[in-house]
Amino acid sequence: MSRAKNVWVPAVVTVAAVGAAAGAVAASRRREDVQGFFVRQTLERPAASRSHAELRQALERSGPQLTARVTRAGDSDHNRRVLRHIIGIERWGTSRLEHLISGSPLLELDSHRSYLPEEDSSWDALLQAFSTTRARTIDAARRLEQRPPAPGTTLPHNGLGDLSEKGWLRYLTLHADLESRKVRGRHEPPALGEAQPA
Repeated sequence: MSRAKNVWVPAVVTVAAVGAAAGAVAASRRREDVQGFFVRQTLERPAASRSHAELRQALERSGPQLTARVTRAGDSDHNRRVLRHIIGIERWGTSRLEHLISGSPLLELDSHRSYLPEEDSSWDALLQAFSTTRARTIDAARRLEQRPPAPGTTLPHNGLGDLSEKGWLRYLTLHADLESRKVRGRHEPPALGEAQPA
């Protein structure tokens, strides 16, 4: 009788482990499905219906709006962190687009962290860095407009998977706009779920 009990314990443990693994795989697939849906609905589908010129113009319009928003909020540790992040992501994404434009292979999936401005950058230096970075992105968009890549060409995004060049342009516009909404003025309360600015 004790031998039969010992057989059941490993069997139950094995069944539980297989069930947990299957649940993890299913959750991962659901996350991939949700991510794919997000990329298609928010980035690729809207970008595909726009010309390169329209996507470039969206970048041109949103730059001054973002600059005005962060300038109004003013300098703080929190706002500098937000602006550094925006600049780092945009430099990183533009670098990906420049690989496509030049035809040079993308040898590694680098992180946006190596594109961040120095941590001790002044507020004025960050505002200038954003302006310069956005001008570079607009220039890349203009070059893509003049010589669009072959249909179906994609570039990898580390977290979202492969994006078309138009998807990348839309991503950079949306990312900067959404992140810039995290800046806070000195007397403005933090948004729901955000830490109190320093």
